Amino acid sequence: MAITLNNKMDAIVKQYTLHTKIIPCSVDTSTFTPSPNKSNSNIKKIIFPSDRSRTVKNYPLFENVIKILRNKYNIQCSTTEIKNMSRTEVAALYNSSDLMIMTSISEGSPQVIKEAMACNLPIISTNVGDVSVLLKGVKNSAVSPSAKAEELAELAQQSLNNEIKGIEGREKIKQLKLDDYSIGESLFNIYHQLISPIK
Repeated sequence: MAITLNNKMDAIVKQYTLHTKIIPCSVDTSTFTPSPNKSNSNIKKIIFPSDRSRTVKNYPLFENVIKILRNKYNIQCSTTEIKNMSRTEVAALYNSSDLMIMTSISEGSPQVIKEAMACNLPIISTNVGDVSVLLKGVKNSAVSPSAKAEELAELAQQSLNNEIKGIEGREKIKQLKLDDYSIGESLFNIYHQLISPIK
């Protein structure tokens, strides 16, 4: 039995074994929980969900998106990268921010997306890993059909203007059963089947 993170990975592994199961990493919904104390500042706080020095996270694309938001859409915004923070500090950042923009070149099943969803933080992302599945139908969140700064910026301004309809991210996490307990139960069931005597 092989456990994979998303459909693309699963298709690759199925070339070698038909016994696969997609089980993404879970999110700690007790640490990552919404806060009612959102800021009403005119300056929008936007998160870059990694260390900008990591090439695969594509910070130059993020930077271009921010420039378009400022110059074309006249959106005042500040940015913060997730770097050298504890999980508690990251959760506090999600709850004090207005939007996350992921510009990665590739991902598996990114934890930052699930953590932000658990805090009801809107997300705009490139189409990597399982992000399109995670964000489908989520309020003020979307996946760009291409990795173009103009398209990401247009979606970001729609999000910041509360124009994208859907359910809260935390509700989607519950629907997908991506909390620690549900994922733990799925893993337990697989290992229990594997070690059970054949009858």
